[in-house]
Amino acid sequence: MKLCECGCGKSTRLAPYSDKNRGWKRGESVRFIHGHHNKLQPTGKNAHRWNGGRSKMQDGRVLLHIKNHHRSNNGYVLRSVVMAEKAIGKPLPPQAEVHHFDEDTGNDQCNLIICENRSYHRLLHKRKKAHCACGHADWLKCKHCKQYDDPKNLSIVCDGKKVYHRVCERDHTRERRKNKK
Repeated sequence: MKLCECGCGKSTRLAPYSDKNRGWKRGESVRFIHGHHNKLQPTGKNAHRWNGGRSKMQDGRVLLHIKNHHRSNNGYVLRSVVMAEKAIGKPLPPQAEVHHFDEDTGNDQCNLIICENRSYHRLLHKRKKAHCACGHADWLKCKHCKQYDDPKNLSIVCDGKKVYHRVCERDHTRERRKNKK
């Protein structure tokens, strides 16, 4: 048995079969313990795919490589969080979220709003969606007909979790009972 070539000092196992792609010969020691060959790959600024510490998520948000940041996830932090903290001159509170006013995540800091929690952030999106659909940010959407209407014309149950027109609810109930038979 020989030692792992990554430099960890542990002994490797014997190859259970011959494999030209892996460089194994049956009965001889393998070069690395499983997964240790990756330890020889350069990381961070020395890695071959390093692009200055910037990475883009599928939804367009940009991540910056800042290892010791209090909000880092595997060394990466959302650029909008870094810009918001720079603008206010201190770290954001743990529950705070950054909202992009024009929903352009690649834009600069002039479109950022700091929300104290996720529910307020969702409220901003809900009101903007209503405003774009009908011109009134405070109107609500009927769960049956999917039309926005003045809250005075709607029944609101469970603190706004169920919102519907009485007529739509009646028709929906009749249809459901009819299909049950």
